[in-house]
Amino acid sequence: MKRRLRTDTLAPRIAASLIPLTAAFVAALLAGSPRTNAQLPQDRAATGMEEPDAKPAAPSNLAAVATSSTQVDLTWSDNSNNEESFKIGRSTDGVLFFSQETTDPNDTSYSDTTVAASTTYWYRIRAYNSQGYSSFSNVVSVTTPGLGGKPAAPSNLAAVATSSTQVDLTWSDNSNNEESFKIGRSIDGVLFFSQETTDPNDTSYSDRTVAASTTYWYRIRAYNSDGYSSYANVVSVTTPPSGGTTAKTPHGLYEIGGGFDNPGISGYRAELKWSTGNPSDGTYDWKRIDGLVDDAVSNHKQISLTLRVLSDYPAWVVAKGAKVYNAPKGPMLLPWDPIAQPAVIAFIKAVCLHFDGQLDYLVMGGMGRRTETYMPLPSEIGLDMTIDEAIAAWVASSTLMVDTYASNLSTTPFIIAAGTPFSEGDATEALTTVVDHGLLYPLFGIMQWGLKADSNTGFYINNWILNYDLGRATGFQITGASDGSVGGDIGGTLEECFIAADAMGADWVEIYGADADNPIYAALLQKYNSLLK
Repeated sequence: MKRRLRTDTLAPRIAASLIPLTAAFVAALLAGSPRTNAQLPQDRAATGMEEPDAKPAAPSNLAAVATSSTQVDLTWSDNSNNEESFKIGRSTDGVLFFSQETTDPNDTSYSDTTVAASTTYWYRIRAYNSQGYSSFSNVVSVTTPGLGGKPAAPSNLAAVATSSTQVDLTWSDNSNNEESFKIGRSIDGVLFFSQETTDPNDTSYSDRTVAASTTYWYRIRAYNSDGYSSYANVVSVTTPPSGGTTAKTPHGLYEIGGGFDNPGISGYRAELKWSTGNPSDGTYDWKRIDGLVDDAVSNHKQISLTLRVLSDYPAWVVAKGAKVYNAPKGPMLLPWDPIAQPAVIAFIKAVCLHFDGQLDYLVMGGMGRRTETYMPLPSEIGLDMTIDEAIAAWVASSTLMVDTYASNLSTTPFIIAAGTPFSEGDATEALTTVVDHGLLYPLFGIMQWGLKADSNTGFYINNWILNYDLGRATGFQITGASDGSVGGDIGGTLEECFIAADAMGADWVEIYGADADNPIYAALLQKYNSLLK
């Protein structure tokens, strides 16, 4: 064992020992006379030094305090000045002690962080130097507390049938020591079966194993290693008949990003990139968006989600052989790529199945470079296709995307962010074909990402928004912030943009945080948040 030198005490001892040497002793040293044993203790007595050949004195006053279920703090009195360390022993029966820790000399405290909850421990300590061990100190015992006992019961359990195949549960988490929540489900209100175990701190769960036209009862309780809490209130809910769903009806102003505490805003516009939501083949990550949905629910706000797909592709798709094209505005995949397309379809299906009924609208990705339906020309990306061939491929892939959203959503409107897809060829007719196909589905909606103060129905996409306003979700995203800090020039005032959107029958307008959070617009926002519907 490597010894630690006590530099804090060694030098003073040497200095002190030199001062009282007798003249006779010094003379004897100079004369080469040997020093007698009788002289040695006499000189040590004069210096007050402890005999270096002695074992250290025993520590005393050992005390133990359990500061938590996983820590015991020890303190003691150091009664020696020649120890090299202290040796701590621990026992779980008060009889058999095991060496727990070796501390430094002069230490008078130690924290044992290897203890378990609800357990009694005994401790003792002794000092050590090269001559041996001191006797043991007093023995102390201490019992660690439990993990806070059983968790408090959750409350305010609520159930909503969002479709014929899904029931959404929410509850209040009243404990800070649960390890999970256990959900029980019954079809008669008497006999409950374990349905799901959720993570600690969860306050919601979606049951997607229900059947149409069926009444279910739910209950929930918290759990930790000390046991179960009592149950929350029991709730019942009846799922609608198959196909009998209530579509979401988005309305008002949505803030792009931002928060949930603005009284002049109805909703929050979130965004999800394919690369983030689908980091590996078959693996999906909804955690961030799930958290935003929970925040929206708790703050009584609406929430929408925009998907960015072709420009924000995951690396694993490229590794499988999907071809990346360098478009003028950045790299992208093509929606008709034989490797990329099935992966895009799988991602869209997964998004729809997870978020149906939770979002007020979903802006479709997969039909253009980012979210809007804009595509580069074949000549811009070195694609060996004519413009007519590219348009035909785009129409086919876009209608497939529309069908995918439609077949996997039952209550959430899915919105095309419409823009003329190509700058050459019969691109307007191509977009019209895709929109006409979408209109076959009641949940299909239309929005345009370029609202300005002078926007009007002279632009064919704006005319669609007006014509299909009744019974269908339609809206705008404003071109930019009124102060020019983000996006493009809105060409007038913020109010003029709202007036134009209202005149064209928009249900909602997405605006930037620079305007949504500007106090000078508070009254204006509240006014048009109520008018848009």
